[in-house]
Amino acid sequence: MSCSVLIGALLLLIQPTAGAVDDSNLELLRSGQKLRREGRFQEAESTFRSALTTALSRRDESDDVADCLNQLAWLSGQEGRYIEAESLFQRSLSMRMRLHGNNHPKVAVTMNNLGEIYRGRGRYLEAEPLFRRALFIQESVYGPSHPEVANVLNNWALLRLDCGKQAEAEAMLKRGVQILQNTLRPEDPAVLQGNENLAVLAIRQGRFADAEQIESRLVSLREKVQGSDHPMLAQSLDNLAAIYVGQHRYDEAEQLYRRALGIWERIGPEHMSTSSALNNLGTLLTQQHRYLEAEQVFVRALSIADRLAGSNHPSTARMMANYAILLRRMKRKAEATKLELRSRSILASHRQSNLLGLTIDASQSHPKDTSKRQD
Repeated sequence: MSCSVLIGALLLLIQPTAGAVDDSNLELLRSGQKLRREGRFQEAESTFRSALTTALSRRDESDDVADCLNQLAWLSGQEGRYIEAESLFQRSLSMRMRLHGNNHPKVAVTMNNLGEIYRGRGRYLEAEPLFRRALFIQESVYGPSHPEVANVLNNWALLRLDCGKQAEAEAMLKRGVQILQNTLRPEDPAVLQGNENLAVLAIRQGRFADAEQIESRLVSLREKVQGSDHPMLAQSLDNLAAIYVGQHRYDEAEQLYRRALGIWERIGPEHMSTSSALNNLGTLLTQQHRYLEAEQVFVRALSIADRLAGSNHPSTARMMANYAILLRRMKRKAEATKLELRSRSILASHRQSNLLGLTIDASQSHPKDTSKRQD
């Protein structure tokens, strides 16, 4: 299967409580979190920036300021603004360590979030120790069966999955989902996201029937609980479409890809998830020999990815590889070769820069070009 599956890690954030932040700013933070949960990212960002301005007017460093920075960083990461997200998370982490010491659960939350940003940027060597330390802190504070423990396991598992360590990822994901199911409601976003990642694992393993069963249920639950225009529904639609591609149900897959793309475009056309959705649609159109349509889609996907993630990001490299397949089928061999070499160089560089004994999952990085269906 050649499409790049979107894996969305849910970054849990400790809820602000009276006493932890200035009470007069508490409602702004809660309002912003509600908007974020509803997928109204632009409104949420505006609200958090207002909260940050208010917090900074009172004091340069406080839980209030750190919470605002963490929330803004989360939104930046969701929108693919990784450099901005990294800077904000680092600022929040340093502040929380000065305020609370190195072993506080809020410190662990920010470590986990920063680790997820590093994972998203392909910086696995830097992500690994953050996940390890965050898990140690959360287990020390809460015990082995708390939702915050599950959240670290979820993100750390995604790192392992990205690096082709499927057995380790599966064990972590299953433990995390079990914790969430034992402690939260079935429709809680964290439970839904844990199951989402189990479905992605099944897709990677070629277990399409198992993945379809999980993902179909998730689509129904997300529509009911989160609404028909929620970004997490778009994620589930995208993953269900990937399953249909694996089952050669191309017409159904295209409908879902286009529906997911429509949701992301309504949230914002300059978004990494928009780029990912375009990439997946372009790959499907290539398989259907609709080359002119596919090229338009790939050009737009790469343009967004280059602006947001950068030209040397692994996701950008994977899109280059998919576009190269299209160019070869269009008999534009010189252009295809140039893109293939560039993609391989980027991915090789990331393999060499991650010294954890891990390798990037090549099956997601370099789909092979054949004239037959790619399974």
